[in-house]
Amino acid sequence: CDVFSAGCVVYHLLFHTHAFDGSDAFECMKRIQHAEWDVPPLHEWPMPLDQGAIVLISQLLEYSADKRPEAATVLGNAWIQGYTTDASRPAVKAFEHQKVVLTRQLRRFVALPRIVRLAYEMAAFMNIRIGGDKAY
Repeated sequence: CDVFSAGCVVYHLLFHTHAFDGSDAFECMKRIQHAEWDVPPLHEWPMPLDQGAIVLISQLLEYSADKRPEAATVLGNAWIQGYTTDASRPAVKAFEHQKVVLTRQLRRFVALPRIVRLAYEMAAFMNIRIGGDKAY
């Protein structure tokens, strides 16, 4: 099981942005093809993280598939284990809060009329802003 896509998801969950974001679809594809991504500046992080998170993302988004860890190795990663089992840690509390917020937003989205959901999905695909918010 390749873990590259898991790296994209983890990056998005932690930083609330796409790892390979670009000014247009062509630039995004180029960045994906060359595995060109950056860690946002510390002041832009939505929650406190330690170096273990950055190391994990670096491993998951490694350009060479041969150098990426196996899924079982990722699940046993110290950062994953520490941040998924210790509810007293700040990042877990922040993640749990984000999970509640995202669940609420997802329920609201699902309740929208189908045509409105399609419009949002198209905007997200085209990376267009709707109502002042960046589409995901």
